[in-house]
Amino acid sequence: MYFYYFDESGERQRVLASMNRTASDSGVVAPTSSSVAASRTVTIYDDMPTRFSGSSTSRDCGTEGVSVKEFDEQIGGTWYLDDIAPNSSLFNVVEVRVVVW
Repeated sequence: MYFYYFDESGERQRVLASMNRTASDSGVVAPTSSSVAASRTVTIYDDMPTRFSGSSTSRDCGTEGVSVKEFDEQIGGTWYLDDIAPNSSLFNVVEVRVVVW
């Protein structure tokens, strides 16, 4: 699973969020020709809550957590996602990509 996002300078960054390696893959870390990928672009706004509702049947975000903007301020701006538009309600745009092979 990869996350692509923009930093303060407008450069696109990539984070490898997870990788499952077994003895049978012999350390292969690149997809093969039989791989499949799915991606979704998500717009993150300043006022979005930072936690999901916790319901396994709900796809909506919950309201238990602080907003993205408040979270970023609480941790001193050290979150890997930058606020790319400080003077608007947009926080960042993230592409989530899952690759399976």
